[in-house]
Amino acid sequence: MNLPLKTALLASLGTALDYYDFVLYILLSAFIAPIFFSGHSPFIQMMNVLGIFAAGYVARPLGGFAFGHFADRYGRKKVFLSSILLMAGSTFALGLLPGYARLGALSIALLLICRILQGLAQGAEIPGAITFVAEHAPQAKRAFLVSLALAGAGLGAMLASLINSILLHFLSTMQMLQFGWRLPFLLGGTLAIVGFIIRKNSTEPSLFLEDSQRYQLPLLQVLRQHQWMVLRGMGVITLPGSLILFGLFLPNYLLLHFAYPLKQTYAVFTVSLVESAGLILLSGFLVDRLGLKRLFSLLVLMSLMLLIPIFQILKLKTTAALWIFLLIYEGLIGLMSGCYPPFLAQIFPTPVRMSAVAISYNLAYLLIGFVPMLGLYLIQISHNPQSIAWLMLGAGLISALCLRGSLPCNYQTHSPSSSQDQ
Repeated sequence: MNLPLKTALLASLGTALDYYDFVLYILLSAFIAPIFFSGHSPFIQMMNVLGIFAAGYVARPLGGFAFGHFADRYGRKKVFLSSILLMAGSTFALGLLPGYARLGALSIALLLICRILQGLAQGAEIPGAITFVAEHAPQAKRAFLVSLALAGAGLGAMLASLINSILLHFLSTMQMLQFGWRLPFLLGGTLAIVGFIIRKNSTEPSLFLEDSQRYQLPLLQVLRQHQWMVLRGMGVITLPGSLILFGLFLPNYLLLHFAYPLKQTYAVFTVSLVESAGLILLSGFLVDRLGLKRLFSLLVLMSLMLLIPIFQILKLKTTAALWIFLLIYEGLIGLMSGCYPPFLAQIFPTPVRMSAVAISYNLAYLLIGFVPMLGLYLIQISHNPQSIAWLMLGAGLISALCLRGSLPCNYQTHSPSSSQDQ
């Protein structure tokens, strides 16, 4: 197996385990809410849970800044290993937390701390995977190999959904509240250690080793010279990121507003996540052949055309409607997720790439981390469950605007005339 492919597979495995840990919280929010926020109405419970969910995204830029600095100064591999260890410890600890009935407000504080630590780790994971694989990959296969690493995130979400689906099949609601919700967290913390052991076999990218330029403060250099590209990168992520984040809340959204049972939703959701991971690979393959900007722009336009109709389909409240909605929704996520990672890797130079990708990625997710809360509030005041589609349309317009203009080529190993730059 050649080194770039091996690197992408190792990154994909680590990303899958890391992302599995990170998304468990929102997927299990229906059980976490009454355990840690008892005594409140279901709406207030869920808003509190989503507030702590958003706190993980507030922490992500801090993790991205810190890990990005060390990655650009001292190397990518050490950061790649450290982030997965931090995720393992915080996830395992979350699975052991006593509820409000035993510790009162302290349980909420500990839940918040665990979520912040997860956010710090996740702030380095995806930017690290994008940078690490992109710097290992040859030009002709760069987008595909980066998409392979990112497909791990989709598979991690699928694994989380699958395990929850299995638990809901074998355990009652009472058993889930008593102990069942803890099991996926404990499993995730253990599996992340396995990811750390496997990831130790990775090697430092030659592109980074061959570039002798090092900055004392890479973050400061990014803010001085690449601030507009950071804003552009953030804008491009807005639509796929918003879809991803609200997508994690979909099982609860579909239960609360359309009465789709959790067991049925998780089964269909799991299949749609497998589809999404496959489409990430297809998208990366197409980017290498058709050009990044052309394909990405087409997908954003397609999303703007489909979002309102697919949310309207949910009114039917049938199994077929559920399948159509989730397959299209997750399909759009998968196709766009094969585009934005190579976009971020391409627009920044090697000496500051990890810092710049981490800033763009994590600041974007800091802002859109409140999408589930905002969506829930929008539905509450409009009394229209489909109003969330308008929020997504706004995100789509931002992404479309930021795709305009040419793309720079910031790899020393290939020519600016590459088709990927057009």
